[in-house]
Amino acid sequence: MINYKISEHLKKQLDNSKHNKYKEIQNFIYELLNPPKRMPYHLELQNFLGWIDSPEFMIKQIEGINDFVNKSKSYDQFIFIGMGASAILPELLLNEKWINKEKVNEGFYDNKQSFKPKFYFIDGTQDRNLKDVINNYNKTLIFFVSKSGKSIETKTIMQNLINIPDISNNFIAITDYGSDLYNFAKSNNFQEIFCNPPYIPGRFSAFTYTGLIPAAISGINIKKMLESVIEFKNS
Repeated sequence: MINYKISEHLKKQLDNSKHNKYKEIQNFIYELLNPPKRMPYHLELQNFLGWIDSPEFMIKQIEGINDFVNKSKSYDQFIFIGMGASAILPELLLNEKWINKEKVNEGFYDNKQSFKPKFYFIDGTQDRNLKDVINNYNKTLIFFVSKSGKSIETKTIMQNLINIPDISNNFIAITDYGSDLYNFAKSNNFQEIFCNPPYIPGRFSAFTYTGLIPAAISGINIKKMLESVIEFKNS
């Protein structure tokens, strides 16, 4: 069973709204997260709700992420390739307007760090020649991000690059365990494979490796970020 309650902050907002429906919303959320097993959609719902507990899972992976980030400081460029949310979410977390608006610099972001990586986020639908982006193959890490690994656009780019000797050693996969991308990365000796927690749709993967790896590389203190999310959940 998933224990969940509406936070006090949200409850106060609902109390002050024209229509006081917080109890109705609370009951709806509870039923959504804990549907009776007799309901035919019980398992289907549970298979899409892994994002609720992803902050608690990911905070236990901080040490491994930081080790990877420290090793990555020998690179200058970081290219993230995915479809839709797999490409958009990492870019969103690094958006300067959001960082400044939410005052992330004051709590999470180290804007004084000497390491200044360059990021490129490529949605599979974009027509961009990677050779125009990559200045130095040896100084570039390429991340392929896909939950299932079945995205045709991402697979096409990956298969086109795999035979380039100078860059294929610098491939990273972010995916689900056992996916097509996971198996391809294993068989082609990718430098690293990060497996996200299961049951998390791509559009809800901001607080998984999908969003946290680029955030950590950029200088965001992901431990503080996750702690804040968990605190808000439990408030």
